[in-house]
Order: sequence, then C-alpha cells, then structure tokens
Amino acid sequence: MKKRVLACLLVGTMFLLAAGCGKKTTVEHEDEASSTVSTEDTTEEESTSNTSEEGFTYTDLAKYSYDYSSGAGGWATYLNINEDGTFSGDYHDSEMGDMGDDYPNGSVYLCKFTGSFDSLEKVDDTTYKTTVKELSLENEVDTEEILDSVRYVYTSANGLNEGDVLYFYLPGSKVADLPEEFINWVTMKAELDENTEELSFVGIYNESDGSGFSGYDLKTAYLTNFTYVEQQSEDLLYALQHEDMSQTEYNTKYGDLYTLWDDDLNYLWSVLKATLPEDEMATLTKEEKAWIAEKEEKMNAEAEKYAGGSMEAMVYNQKGAELTETRVRELQKYLD
Repeated sequence: MKKRVLACLLVGTMFLLAAGCGKKTTVEHEDEASSTVSTEDTTEEESTSNTSEEGFTYTDLAKYSYDYSSGAGGWATYLNINEDGTFSGDYHDSEMGDMGDDYPNGSVYLCKFTGSFDSLEKVDDTTYKTTVKELSLENEVDTEEILDSVRYVYTSANGLNEGDVLYFYLPGSKVADLPEEFINWVTMKAELDENTEELSFVGIYNESDGSGFSGYDLKTAYLTNFTYVEQQSEDLLYALQHEDMSQTEYNTKYGDLYTLWDDDLNYLWSVLKATLPEDEMATLTKEEKAWIAEKEEKMNAEAEKYAGGSMEAMVYNQKGAELTETRVRELQKYLD
C-alpha cells in the first residue's frame, strides 16, 4: 500500500489498482470490468440514463483520466469515469514530517472511493452537466492505521460529494466563458495563459465547492506511470542482486516485483479496453485468456521444482514477474 501511494506522489497519475499478493489475473480484472461497462449487459433504461439527448455519452468521458490537485508534490484527487457513468478514484496527501514513535516515516491521508453520476444534460455545444448520484468511501472518515511505520489517515473525497453538481467542459470551450474558480485550478497544470482562447482538454468543474479537474489522455497517463514502474523494477532487481537477504526477504521482494508488473498489466489493460475498437479488443481478450493460462502453467511448473521448500514462493513470483513484464511490453504496441 505504501509503495502505491508513493507512486502517486512521484508521478502525479491516478491509476492506483488494488495490489494483491502477486497472484491475481488480468482475465479476472477484465471480466469484472466487462460486467460493469458492457452496453450489451445494461438495460435500455440504464443505457438511456447515461446518454445525453444529443448522443454524448460517458464513453466519451471515459477516454480520459482526471485530477484535481494543489500542484506537484501536494495533495491530489484522481478520478476515473467508466462508460456506464460509474466512477472510481482516490484522494491523497502526505506529511512526512508528521511523525510519532509508531510511525517514524510520517503520515499519509487517503480516501479511495467509488460512485455513480446521474444522466448527462446538455447545456450548450461544449458543456454538459450532471450530479453525483452516489458516493461510497472504502474506509470510514477519520479512522487510521499504521502500516510499514507510516500512519494512514482516512478522509473524505476532496472535490467530490454526493449531490454535487458537475459541469463537463469539452475541448473548444471558450476560456473567457468559464468560471474563474475552474480556471484558477487548472491554469498551472494545463498551461493556460492570457492568450489561450479555447480549452484543449476535458475539464470538470464542481459548482458545489468550486473545484476544477483537468482531463488527460489515458495513453499519456499510462506511459507517465510506466516510467515509474520501470524505475521501481530496476530498484527491486538491484536489491535482489546486491543486498544480503534471508530467504523470506527474497520471497517478499520477488512478490513485490510480480505485483508491480501485474498492477501495470491491469492498468494497461484498462487503457486498451477504453481506447481500442470493440472487435480488436474482443480478439485481444481471447489471446489474453490463453496467455494467462500459459503463464500460470509455467509459473506452477517452475515452483513445482521446489515444492515444499523455502524457495517455492520465490521462484513462482520470479517467473510471474518475468512473464508479466514481457507481456506488458508486447501489449504496449497497441498504444500506438
């Protein structure tokens, strides 16, 4: 958990995925996503409620990631919008100087959330509005726990509350016509200045509290995060090759490495699902399921050589990390 919070702090991108123990699979992730966003599985009433009268849908908004933040190194709220009008995201802030005897590595403030929007309503050719219909928090506000010598304090979702009225400003929106509060929040991140006449990105303005989210292309956001993943992988491998460790520590480190690449694979898969044509994605899904079966077979075969021994978990995760990194790099060709 600590590693993924620090990833957000370092690269400023949203996609925090649920870290497991290095054994989750992409096909499971994809099937869960399909049950959520597939238009074939929604009723006519549900589909209509998430589509404006002019044909603009949440599918158009799902092609971007969004953030509302104080700037580099500060607090931030990241938001993902799904094709059916549901959403997920997280808020984080950190105070590394806020330490105690039980948490010498400082404090982190977190909120992971999910929810759904109401139907889209057209305001004008470049503006749509909706309300936050439902908002659920993963952890109760003001609760806390200490993990890896860091205090995690759970908060509300900064910038989003149930019942808030949101405006979506599409590329081409006239900057002069937009609320000053929104412009103030997105100016630094979007490099707006007095000469900018039109937005070049999708923006979200929360009329209820004056917050402003900037939208970013999913592919760009993924590649930004991938830079961090590569560096983290190199650091783990260096430690494994050069540091003296117990077998338990080796097992844990290789588990971390596998989780790192498995999280990145799931992240990449979500980007491809949102950006590739349906027929191409359907073909790729069949291929991915076959790859997962082959990967698990190879991992189990490698671990079987050390069945019952202290190295079994290590070689299982080592093989998983190796195969998953290779698969990530193969799938990245679809980002072009």
